[in-house]
Amino acid sequence: MVGGRIRGSQQRIGVFVDVQNMFYSAKALHQSKIDYSKLLLEVVGDRNLIRAIAYVVQKPDVDQSSFTDALSRLGYEIKSKELRLRPDGTARRLGHGYCNRFYSDCTKTGYRSAGKR
Repeated sequence: MVGGRIRGSQQRIGVFVDVQNMFYSAKALHQSKIDYSKLLLEVVGDRNLIRAIAYVVQKPDVDQSSFTDALSRLGYEIKSKELRLRPDGTARRLGHGYCNRFYSDCTKTGYRSAGKR
């Protein structure tokens, strides 16, 4: 600790990835894909990774198991939610429950990494 600030390898970090938003943003803005391995390495740097969570929306007609398995091998925990479709085939919003789950994980991870339970 230097000047009251924790430096480098003494820092702890949690990484929380909204996979669909990252995917569609990279596609729309850069016409490219995300390298989730490189993303994790770049974000973490020389800090101590506490937890990496990838939030994935599962479409009923798409098998994403190879993708989620790859994310798991890279060190991400997978949290998924089924996409709910209306009878006309359009998707329903995930709603506040999904966002609350994300924020709850962020808060819990920060609280636990500070040595509190």
